[in-house]
Amino acid sequence: MRKLILILILLFGWNIKAQKLSTYRELNICKQEGMADNGDFRMLGEKKYLSIIKEFEGNLNKTKNNYSDYYRLYSTHGGVKLKGVAVYLIPKSIVSEEQKAKKEYRVFGDKRTLWVYYDLKTKKLTKPRSFMLTPDL
Repeated sequence: MRKLILILILLFGWNIKAQKLSTYRELNICKQEGMADNGDFRMLGEKKYLSIIKEFEGNLNKTKNNYSDYYRLYSTHGGVKLKGVAVYLIPKSIVSEEQKAKKEYRVFGDKRTLWVYYDLKTKKLTKPRSFMLTPDL
């Protein structure tokens, strides 16, 4: 019984340590604050991924509403053979002050979040659609 309790305590302690690793990186590109997955940076390389995001922001700035009052959450689509970037636009008004201080801009389950897809082949953006973010598993 003591061994079982010791094993459970060790597993619980290891699980807490693993949760402290940050999976998202804070970005500030073209005066727009946002977040991107660290795994995408490792997969594509820092320079390539940042150039894709800058290209996206340049195309978004050409639209009527450049969504400057939204935080961005960048996510790649297509794995190693990158097809595009999905960008979630989260209104700054719905992010709490506590989350802003932590640089954690994700708000789960709110339909005011918008989703935009940037196709790398055509260099075109889709029209923003309402989207609800779900927590990472």
